[in-house]
Amino acid sequence: GEPLTPAAFVNAHAPRIAQLLPYCQDFQVLNEPNYPGEPGFGPTADDARRFNAWFVETHARLKALFPGARFGFPGLSPALEPNPTRTDLDWLAYCREAVAAAAWLGCHCYFWDEGAMVDERFGHHFIQYRRMFPTKNIHVLEFNCDPNFNPLWQMADLYARFYPAAARFP
Repeated sequence: GEPLTPAAFVNAHAPRIAQLLPYCQDFQVLNEPNYPGEPGFGPTADDARRFNAWFVETHARLKALFPGARFGFPGLSPALEPNPTRTDLDWLAYCREAVAAAAWLGCHCYFWDEGAMVDERFGHHFIQYRRMFPTKNIHVLEFNCDPNFNPLWQMADLYARFYPAAARFP
């Protein structure tokens, strides 16, 4: 459905943020707002522009209530097809003002084998984010190996390799 207004969003989430603040200072504001399957905005440029304005206002309201908290720009659904109709990189370009306001930038990284795990289009997708926003702190909020491609033991092995491979980057 339609996203909550910034005021309604803050009112809905402020009690939980207040409860968590003694233990956690980083909060993602929504998840994958560019993905049609998630509640939120959608994949188009117009959706990105609407989200940009929504995030800037929501972020300002959250910071006014919780000045010590760090509110991050959400991880987006990346494009995995060779010629996607929507990409997270396009969406980010429309949301530069929101990314600048955020304390950090979320990134999602998906892969299916070791080659894709270290490819900047997939497992090391955060490299493309770093190019766009060289001074922004980037948090890898989701990473996943498609279970349809590998048995669980291979997935576990790839996950164990992902951490040190990603840790080579600042």
